[in-house]
Amino acid sequence: MRAAPFFGGATALCALAAVIVACTPRPSAQAGHTLYEDYCAACHGPGGQDGAHPDAPDLTRLSARNDGEFPTGLLLARLEGYGQGLHEIAASDMPRYALLMDGRLTRVDLPDGRHTQVPVKVVAINRYLESIQR
Repeated sequence: MRAAPFFGGATALCALAAVIVACTPRPSAQAGHTLYEDYCAACHGPGGQDGAHPDAPDLTRLSARNDGEFPTGLLLARLEGYGQGLHEIAASDMPRYALLMDGRLTRVDLPDGRHTQVPVKVVAINRYLESIQR
């Protein structure tokens, strides 16, 4: 008979967690621009193109190279991978930016219907890059 209050409490706790996630501010493209300038612009160039590194891709053409769709899932995975030094990314010229992994996580809904928790700084850079597509 005492199980009912536990389940009621668990339901309330889940509802509270959902409200907290829903109220978490979404990182802005402006915050992403600031992070981009700090972490990415030296190689990729201001505004995502014409960078100093000869192999740095034009980041304003990510959507164009992906049939007109911004590659959110792929880009988030790459940014997070760069920060953690994961898989083939670790062998690339991309520096490991562990500082991108610090701080809060935020929920991101992916185009395939899944969702994941991603560091806020990574999401902010992703939003900035999405905003500069041409």
